[in-house]
Amino acid sequence: MLIQNIQLFTNGGQLAPFDENTIGFPIKRIFYICNVPKNKIRGEHAHKTTKQLFICLQGSILMRLFDGEQEEQYILKPHQSVYIAPLIWDSQIYFKNSIALVLCSTLYDRKDYIEDIEEFKEIVNAKQNK
Repeated sequence: MLIQNIQLFTNGGQLAPFDENTIGFPIKRIFYICNVPKNKIRGEHAHKTTKQLFICLQGSILMRLFDGEQEEQYILKPHQSVYIAPLIWDSQIYFKNSIALVLCSTLYDRKDYIEDIEEFKEIVNAKQNK
């Protein structure tokens, strides 16, 4: 979980490159989130295998990331991103007019989602005790 700036300045404006070399995984799916009511909480789930790069394109977004033991919070501003590994519970609070772009390592698969926090904690605990 690391916030990084993702833009390069050129004579022609700003450039934000995304490929397997710059983000660390092949991109299989891309989606964006917009028009979220101010202070609305979204996310509130984890993935079993999917890796994500969560990018703030506009506005600001409070990211809450929980690994089963501790929570980290980041406020993403435009051109900042955070990597979300598998088995990280994430939620976001969107502030006014925020837009997020998410790059994923897998195609959409409903079975990859963990939407119950207690189930998530059990899975993480079982993995740690191996």
